[in-house]
Amino acid sequence: GYCANTVLTKAVSHTLDDVIYAREHERVKKWSPHGGFKTKPALESWMGRDDEDGELLATRESEVGRIRLALGVFRGLVDLHEGDAVSRRNGTMEWLPVVHADLQSKQYLVDAGTGQIYLNDFNRCRFVTKKDPVDNGTSATDNHEIGNNNNGSATNAALEQCPLYIPTAPGASRSPEEYHLAPLSEKLDVYSAGNILYGIITGLRPWNSERGNHIKTAIKKGERPKVDDAIRNAKGTVDWELTRMLDRVYEKDPQKRASAREVVGELERLLERELEKKDVVRH
Repeated sequence: GYCANTVLTKAVSHTLDDVIYAREHERVKKWSPHGGFKTKPALESWMGRDDEDGELLATRESEVGRIRLALGVFRGLVDLHEGDAVSRRNGTMEWLPVVHADLQSKQYLVDAGTGQIYLNDFNRCRFVTKKDPVDNGTSATDNHEIGNNNNGSATNAALEQCPLYIPTAPGASRSPEEYHLAPLSEKLDVYSAGNILYGIITGLRPWNSERGNHIKTAIKKGERPKVDDAIRNAKGTVDWELTRMLDRVYEKDPQKRASAREVVGELERLLERELEKKDVVRH
């Protein structure tokens, strides 16, 4: 965690940024004010390997590796946005989404011994609130959640989500609606996760790490970091599939943008397909 607001529950020394951009400074001398010039350690020097096939537990340098990294990113968001159903008297309580609001690859930690990815650093998070409606006696529909009225009895009306606002949007990893200072939802995290997915696919940093008002203006217009045509045109490949998902999470309109749950479902199907291919090759 950052900002000296962390309770230590597990020590993990590397971030997803270290995995995605492992080769970025591997052979380039990098100045540190306390240690002089040094190079970034090679991924192989600290990441564990799978006992069965000897592959690195976390890497973007294989197709299955890229899928697994993306799954780690979006599964963390599903846990944050949806959680588990919590029972309460006379019905069930809907999980109210938690918005991370600062999603970057460095906010995920990677366990070198298992390859497990953990979402971290919640000092900027927001809690989505909803207000209980007054029971109007109407019938419930399949899309309605069960709420409680003031005397504790169940109602048939859906809970109404309260608007969420964040007054500032620093950095270049924000969604269009954040830069517009518009009402927000958990979908802003999905857009920011797209920046991480972009790095997983291409090995590049979105917008070449450029910052400034021209990048914010481009994002507000719905422009996106460019994916090479060689990837976009390689129909049927893993990277082509991942790029299709990238387009869905980079959707400018948050109402049309995919949810974290939808992306996880697609990634799980893609991983199952690729693992089946590997099994066929082995046998």
